[in-house]
Amino acid sequence: MLVEFPPGEYLVNEQYSGSVDNWGMRGLGDAPDDVRFVTDDNDGLRILNLYDSSDIVIENLSLDYGDDDGSMGLNFKVTDGLQVHGVHFLGFNPTDGNGAVDNLNPQVVDPDGTAVVDGVVRKGPTDITSHGHLGDDANEGFMWMGSRHEGTLYIRNCHIENTGTNGVYVRGCPGDIRVENCLFRNNNQTSFRIGGDGCYIKNTRFEIDTDNANPDNGGEYINPNAILFETGDRGESGGYLENCDFVYESAPSKTKAAIRVDGSGSDMEIRGCRFQMNVDDVQAILVDDPTEARLGDTAERPWEVHLDGVSVTGSGSLSNPAVEIHNRDGTTIRNSCLYMTGNTDGILLQDSDDSVIEDTNVNVTGQATIFDDSSVDTTNVTHTDTCPVPGDDSTFESSTTTSGSSLPNEITITGTGTKTNYEFATTGGLEEEREVEEWDEISGSSVNGWITDDGDVDVFGFDGGLGSVSFLEGKAEVSVNGHALDPATLSSDVDRPHTLQIVPTGTSTNYSLSVSGDIADHPALGTSLTKYDSLDGGTLEGWVTNDMDAVVFSGEITDFSFVEGGTTVFLDGEEVAPSELGSDGSTDDGSTDDGSTDDGSTDDGSTDDGSTDDGSTDDGSTDDGSTDDGSTDDGSTDDGSTDDGSTQLPNTLTIDGRDTSGLTGYEFTVTGDLERDAATDPVEGATRWDDLDDEVSGSSAAGVVDEGIDQYRFSGDVASMRVEGKASLSFEDVDG
Repeated sequence: MLVEFPPGEYLVNEQYSGSVDNWGMRGLGDAPDDVRFVTDDNDGLRILNLYDSSDIVIENLSLDYGDDDGSMGLNFKVTDGLQVHGVHFLGFNPTDGNGAVDNLNPQVVDPDGTAVVDGVVRKGPTDITSHGHLGDDANEGFMWMGSRHEGTLYIRNCHIENTGTNGVYVRGCPGDIRVENCLFRNNNQTSFRIGGDGCYIKNTRFEIDTDNANPDNGGEYINPNAILFETGDRGESGGYLENCDFVYESAPSKTKAAIRVDGSGSDMEIRGCRFQMNVDDVQAILVDDPTEARLGDTAERPWEVHLDGVSVTGSGSLSNPAVEIHNRDGTTIRNSCLYMTGNTDGILLQDSDDSVIEDTNVNVTGQATIFDDSSVDTTNVTHTDTCPVPGDDSTFESSTTTSGSSLPNEITITGTGTKTNYEFATTGGLEEEREVEEWDEISGSSVNGWITDDGDVDVFGFDGGLGSVSFLEGKAEVSVNGHALDPATLSSDVDRPHTLQIVPTGTSTNYSLSVSGDIADHPALGTSLTKYDSLDGGTLEGWVTNDMDAVVFSGEITDFSFVEGGTTVFLDGEEVAPSELGSDGSTDDGSTDDGSTDDGSTDDGSTDDGSTDDGSTDDGSTDDGSTDDGSTDDGSTDDGSTDDGSTQLPNTLTIDGRDTSGLTGYEFTVTGDLERDAATDPVEGATRWDDLDDEVSGSSAAGVVDEGIDQYRFSGDVASMRVEGKASLSFEDVDG
C-alpha cells in the first residue's frame, strides 16, 4: 500500500512501530518541502520504527522539527527493498538532552538484501557540544548503522552538512556501505566513519570551512575530519575511496587530517582523490600503525595501503608531513602529486618495508620524503610540478544538483534575501551547473540571472577569464571554487583588493608586472604560479601559454609589459589595454605606441639591430646575465644554466641523517648528469661511517649516512631511488 500526501503540513505526535511489507509514503508536491511532517513533541520522535519489514518506500517529503527542542527520525531494520528518496530533514538540531535523535537508520538485516538512500538532505543549524564521553550531553549524527546491518546500503546524491557529531557512522556494521555523488560539509568529528571489504566512497566532495559555517549554530566545532577509515572491533581489511575531493579552508586546532586510517582498518586504497589543504596543521592523509589501533581491534593482514592518482595541494603549513604512513609494509604511492606552498614536508613512511613510490611529484618547501626504518623503491620521483586541484576533472551531484558541468571552474551566486538581478561574462566556455531556473538567461559566455531567497544559489561552470559581477538590482554574494570574491574586483583578499588576470591564447607569452604594494597568487581564478614564474614582493615575471595566471595585489600597477608575445589582460574583472597598466605594454623594447616597429628601432638614436643605450641585448633582454634568447617555449632554458657562471647541475638531492640514530643506505639514478657535492662536509656529529667514500658512476650513486649529510647535484629528474634507514630526503631546484 502506498499512502500519498498532497502538499501541506501534517502533524505527527506518536511513533508507529511494527512490521509491514509493500508499504510506503509519498509526497505529491513538486519538491520535498511541499509536504511537511511536523511534531509538537519536544523530546524527539522517530516517526517510523519498522522491523522485519521489506519493500518500503519513503519519497518526496520533509520532516520539519522547527527551531525548538526535539528532532525527528526514521528507523528501519528491513530484510530487503528499502527505498528512501528525496527526504529532507528541516530544523534546528539540538543536543541529546534537548531531544536529538538520529535522523536515519536504514539497516538491512539480510546479507542478500539491499537498501537505497538517494537525494536526502540535512543541513540545518546545530547546537554543537562536546563528545559524549567528555561531558553531560552529546549530539546525534545524521545516520547510524549498527551490527545488525549485514546487507548492502547505497547512499547516493545526498547533502549532509553541519552535524554536531559524525555525519554517517557505519564502522560497526559487517554489511557493505557504498557511497556515490554526495556532498558533506562542516560535519564535526567526521563526515564519515567507514571501512572494510565491500565498502567504498566515490565521486563525493568533502568541504570544511568552520569559520563560515551556519551562523545560527550554538557551541564550537572540535575536530571536523572528513573520513575516519576504521572497522571497530571487526578489525577488517579492504575498502577504497575513489575520485573524491577534500577542501579545507578553516578548521579548529584539534582537527588532525582529512583522511585518517585507523589501525582497525587496513589493506585499503585511495584512488584519484584531490586534496586542497589551506589550513595549518591539518594533514591530507594519516595512516596509523595497526598494532596501535585507537578505535577497535588491530586489522587483519595485509596492512598495506595504496595511493594512486592522489593530488595534494594547498597553502597550509604543517607540523607533520602532508602524507604520513606507519607500519604498512608493501605500501605503494603511484601517479600522485604533492604541491604545498606552506611550510611542510611531503611524505613520511615509517616502519614500512618493501614500499614503492613511483611516477610521483613531491614539490614542497620542506623535505620531500622521509623514510624512517623503511625500505622504499622510488622511480621517476620529480619535485618541480604543480598538481590538479579539487574540481579539475569531476563534478559532484547532490540533491541540489540538476546537471553537471565539464568545465574546470565553478562560480556560485548566493542570495541574501533581496531580489537580485546579476550579470557577468567569461572569455571561455560557460554552462549552467545547478539551481539555475528558466528565467536565468545564458547567451554564449554571458549570464543575466535572478536570485532572491537567503541562501539560495545559482551555480555555473566556466573556463577562461572571468569578468566582474554586476548587480542591476539588489545584491548577492559571489564565490569561485569555494572562495568568496568581491563581485566588483574579483579579489579574494582584503589586504590585496585588486585582481589581474593574464588570459592566454595558446601562444607562449612572457610578461612583467610591478606594483607599489605586493602580489600574491589568486587562490581561485587561475592556475598556480609555476617554476617559470618569478614572484618577489611587488614584482612578477611570468609566463602563460594555455593556462591563465591570476594574482591579487595591493597598491597600484607601476609597470606592465610583454617581454615576449602578448595576450588579453583583465584588471578587476574588466578587460584593459596593456598600455593603460602603468606603462605602454609593448613587447621587446617598448619602442612604439603599438608595441613594435618593423625592425624594433626607434627614432631616439637606437641602433639598427634594435638594441638600446641601456645595454639590452638584441632581443630586448638586459646584460644581467640572462641567456641569449631569454626563454624556450615553456619559459625555461635548455639545460637550466645561465651566463653568470652558475652550475649546469641545477638540482640538489640531500640525504640527511642528523636527526636519526643508525645507518641509512641508499642508491639512486637520475635522468641527467650527477656529481657529489662536498659543500656540506664536514658536519658536526658525523661519524666514521659518514667518512666512507660514496660511489658515483655515471648517472647513479650509492652510499651510506649515519649522523651526517650526503649531498648531490644533478640535472633532470630522479629516475629511481632505494633507501633503507631513517635518513630524510629533500630536493631543491635552484631554478624553481
